[in-house]
Amino acid sequence: MSLLVWNCRGLGHPRAVRSLAGLVTSKKPRFVFLIETKLRNFEWDHIKLKLKKPNALIVESDGRKGGLVLMWGRDVGVEVFSFSTHHIEAIIVEAELPP
Repeated sequence: MSLLVWNCRGLGHPRAVRSLAGLVTSKKPRFVFLIETKLRNFEWDHIKLKLKKPNALIVESDGRKGGLVLMWGRDVGVEVFSFSTHHIEAIIVEAELPP
């Protein structure tokens, strides 16, 4: 299982989104955790589509500071226990594959 963690310091610029997409394409992580996104919830739809990570827990930024995002694909489950502007607590549940 692989996880990409990036303190992106803002994803408001298209170049930052392209850099992130390049990392996700080359590393192929099952999970992406982003710190300091500096984005609001409504700004995430096109990024999730571009990264092919349809599931996400988004902790909105406070104005233009902070912001956390945990994204994952369809092949795994995530059970979120708690989150705040400073943390996300979750358990990753592997999908059962048929024999």
